[in-house]
Amino acid sequence: MGTARQTNSQPTADINEALAALAQSDLLEFIRQTKPDFVAGWFQSVICKALEQFLEDVKEKRSPRYAIFAPPRHSKSEMVSRRFPAWAFGRHPELTIIGASHNATLAAKMNRDVQRVIDSPEYQAIFPDTKLSGKNVRSASDQNWLRNTEEFEIVDNEGSYRAAAVRGGISGFGADAFIIDDPIRNKADASSKTVRESIYDWYTNDALTRLSPGGGILLMHTRWHEDDLAGRLLEKMKEPGSEQFKVFRFPALAEKDERWRNKGDALHPERYSRKALLRIKSAMIPRDFEALYQQSPRIAEGSFFKKQWFEIVDAVPTTVRRSVRYWDLAATVEAPGKDPDWTVGVKLGITDDRTIYFLDVIRFRGSPNAVRTAMRNGATQDGYSTAVAFEQEPGASGKADANDKIRKLQGFRVKAVKSDRSKEIRAAPLADQAEAGNVKILRAAWNAAFIDELIAFPNGKHDDQVDAASGAFIEITNGLAFDDPYGGESVASDEEQLSDVL
Repeated sequence: MGTARQTNSQPTADINEALAALAQSDLLEFIRQTKPDFVAGWFQSVICKALEQFLEDVKEKRSPRYAIFAPPRHSKSEMVSRRFPAWAFGRHPELTIIGASHNATLAAKMNRDVQRVIDSPEYQAIFPDTKLSGKNVRSASDQNWLRNTEEFEIVDNEGSYRAAAVRGGISGFGADAFIIDDPIRNKADASSKTVRESIYDWYTNDALTRLSPGGGILLMHTRWHEDDLAGRLLEKMKEPGSEQFKVFRFPALAEKDERWRNKGDALHPERYSRKALLRIKSAMIPRDFEALYQQSPRIAEGSFFKKQWFEIVDAVPTTVRRSVRYWDLAATVEAPGKDPDWTVGVKLGITDDRTIYFLDVIRFRGSPNAVRTAMRNGATQDGYSTAVAFEQEPGASGKADANDKIRKLQGFRVKAVKSDRSKEIRAAPLADQAEAGNVKILRAAWNAAFIDELIAFPNGKHDDQVDAASGAFIEITNGLAFDDPYGGESVASDEEQLSDVL
């Protein structure tokens, strides 16, 4: 006669309880248990440990500022915007969180994704006391707990999550933790100074004002531009008393030997191998790969211009016969706290053998009156043999302003230039000659800033010196600078407005 087999579910229950306890304290383990197909490597482990520390800093009201820069499609949003908020609510259901993305649709999707995580049986096995409103959820109070695609509340707790669009309105909502997930949508937005400015305005005037005392900012950013939100914040960190971010930068391909990988190794080989990344790199514009995948929007060796193309010389030969100073004028004077454009006047000379020399750069920020004064002083300093040119703004107001500047420069050869070509097209002829070794720079204090801007173009924070240099090159090779400086006759017109030669 057989004996019935005895079963004991206690070991299984003990294991499940131990796993749940581990997931409660370890974010990466929580992600593995709530998303079994998640592929993790050392990179994910480092990010999760940083997020754990961020949550602790928030709870201790230390006003943490964390910035994570990593390439696309490397599980950033899964960790930071979907799993981390759910895990944080499990540990601290009284938290208030705002999650922002570059548009409202994506922000709402992140909201729904966090809700799905909290509703899942895997989550409830780990954090059974954290629940959202639903037919099967009983509340200790009669309150109708809010739950929609913009906002949800934790049942029987003060915790809540609010979805927001970057540059969208969020007044009336507070946050212990503010998560900003990729504030820039695409390359077109990154290339627009207006968009970059509005994102920074939103951050300073909306996001920061929503924080509770001691609250934290968690910025997750794939870099697009030297002057994107991350770039602005990194630059501000240099100022005394400014926000100080703890920065985690992860290039897709290691730029040097690191703790976890060697130079040239992939960041997350379980998902994108080195071979796969190199294939992506070969299909992209170099500066785009450096920004999006290497988190370095400014290419050290230059992309449009290269540093080695420009020889710095201690003297200019006497065969420099003609010269021009071209002004790139700041369109407006920005309000206090903004980062205004520079007004730049680049002086360029050409020799009989058609070698180009950069002779001088005047660069400043000032009022319209200060600009007119600087142009007049520069012309006086350069002398009559140096022509003066500047770009005319479109429309009737631009024409009136150009006429005013020309009037103030009576006694000098001056030209207002209309241009409808892109910055890159205007800079291309200069780049061609520089690459051929036909461009040199006179040694002076302005050299470093000038060359830095050239090699950062067109992805740099500023391009005023490049615009002025391009304009000067066009004029000295094709325009006013080849008019006879001591004879001949010029006729003013709408297309080329010249002052009287006195």
